[in-house]
Amino acid sequence: MTSIKRIIYSEHAKNQLVERKISIQLIEKILLEPQQILEVKSNRKIAHRVFKIDNQNFLLRVIFEDYGTRLEVITAYLTTKIDKYWRD
Repeated sequence: MTSIKRIIYSEHAKNQLVERKISIQLIEKILLEPQQILEVKSNRKIAHRVFKIDNQNFLLRVIFEDYGTRLEVITAYLTTKIDKYWRD
């Protein structure tokens, strides 16, 4: 994302981030510096970034909607199934 946008979180996202122990700072880093963005439908996108945790690679997927001046995070989760989601 080239311009700074306001980031908001759905209630579902807030609950999931707490349950999955994913920090808001990490979500914002991925939205500002994604390694990959997939366009799912009209304004829905998925930001990807690979992290190493305890010597294992994980893909953090942040599902969000882009409304121009703001991004709304729908949910986010870590997975080890990088090959399933990563697009070349």
